[in-house]
Amino acid sequence: MALIFLAGSLQNVGSGAGFYAYMSHVVMVAIFAPAFVLPLFTAGISIRRYWTHVGGGRIALKDLRKALQDVATMRDLSVGQEQGCNFEDEDRFSNARRVAHQFVLWGFLLCFAATSSGTLLHYVFDLHAPYGFFSLPKLLGVPGGLMLSAGTAWMIRLKLSADGALADARVRGGDMAFVVLLFAVSTSGLLLYAATGTALVPLLLTFHLATVLTLFLTLPYSKFVHGFYRLAAMIKNAKAAK
Repeated sequence: MALIFLAGSLQNVGSGAGFYAYMSHVVMVAIFAPAFVLPLFTAGISIRRYWTHVGGGRIALKDLRKALQDVATMRDLSVGQEQGCNFEDEDRFSNARRVAHQFVLWGFLLCFAATSSGTLLHYVFDLHAPYGFFSLPKLLGVPGGLMLSAGTAWMIRLKLSADGALADARVRGGDMAFVVLLFAVSTSGLLLYAATGTALVPLLLTFHLATVLTLFLTLPYSKFVHGFYRLAAMIKNAKAAK
């Protein structure tokens, strides 16, 4: 994918300022809109089947609110006594996984909010990229990228130090690949912003776009989808706890 994007940038298909000098806005939308919407549609079918299978029924607002609170605080990763989980050693508990997950979750949400705000600025207010540091996309995206990079790097270290006997070996490679991919997405985005105006932009842009596209296309089949299932399970749990 990186080679395809690089070939496109070398053909001077871009027009405009900033990143659009290497690839036009129209081309980016034509590539990424289907790559984002179609995997979400696929994941939505899967989640709907799961919800029907477990007898989820109608979702009440208070159940959704309770589930979102649990997701935001990662309550399930604190275990019953708030001492965390024993992912490294059966006799030693830690909240490290919980905090690392929170960095990843909130970092990703901030990055998504940054992209959404840029979309609104472009289509609603006719304000086109590149945006300055004190613009909403940057004020959301830079902290989000830093949190996502730090959180995924932390999770990689935790996975490497964890007791392999406590995990399912069949999914270990896929889990690690997903975290590494998230790290590549966030870190390449930060490096791309730092390299603005330099000769490194074309190479970093193609790599960053390739990692983002890979993340989208593999969404229904990677560890990414566990977030949707976990939220659905927590909603079901909130309904059962009435």
